[in-house]
Amino acid sequence: MLKNRVITLVIVVSATLLLCATLLEPKTCTAYPVVWQDDFGDGNYDGWSTSSQVGFSAANGYLETLIDSTWSWISHPSDVAYGSWQFDVYAVETPANHCYVYIISSGINYRLCVWTGSWTGGITIPGPGFDLLKEIDEVNEITSYYPGTPVAGWYTINFTRTDAGEFTIYIDGVQRMQVTDNDITESTTFRFAAQGGWRIDNIVVSSPSPTTSPPPPAIPGFPLEALLLAIPLALTFVMVRRRR
Repeated sequence: MLKNRVITLVIVVSATLLLCATLLEPKTCTAYPVVWQDDFGDGNYDGWSTSSQVGFSAANGYLETLIDSTWSWISHPSDVAYGSWQFDVYAVETPANHCYVYIISSGINYRLCVWTGSWTGGITIPGPGFDLLKEIDEVNEITSYYPGTPVAGWYTINFTRTDAGEFTIYIDGVQRMQVTDNDITESTTFRFAAQGGWRIDNIVVSSPSPTTSPPPPAIPGFPLEALLLAIPLALTFVMVRRRR
């Protein structure tokens, strides 16, 4: 009989302590719902605004610039200034040696530049690479630079930006840049600009909505933690009294 009571006591206390640990442990669930996306699988770029109706094509399932001799610009409404941006970029050699992907743009902007060569037009780029460039009042500033070796081919880019303004940039799954900048806090568009042959595809723009599960409701005037910890003590006291 005593043995059964001891076993029961152990089970009750263990279950109660497990319940305490489960209910009192902080729970954070971070979700990144997709705000908008486009993989151009439908062969068009509906929803985008272009600088030239003949400057782009999506007939092959990706968005491609067509004009070699000049820049073509295209934009999509996007109000995400904190979150994640993923896309694929296809680099080619052009006279300008680069493309722009405006991640956050509202007249002032943050943009990823993919360089296949050097550049000295206002900013100096020593050679092939990637950079995060900030433009405010037509003044360009490189906030982070990674000297890679882009050649003709696809690159998968993933940006994240926290509420604190910390950018983390992955290129082909490897973190290459990280910088914190809070000068630009709003966005109205996502833009892509390049000369002929550059491509962009598989764009996914998400906005974080972290939610923290609230603690279990407490009994007014009596903290829940005290209640849950008191239960096994009370049961222990009852079991001991019965043994006498």
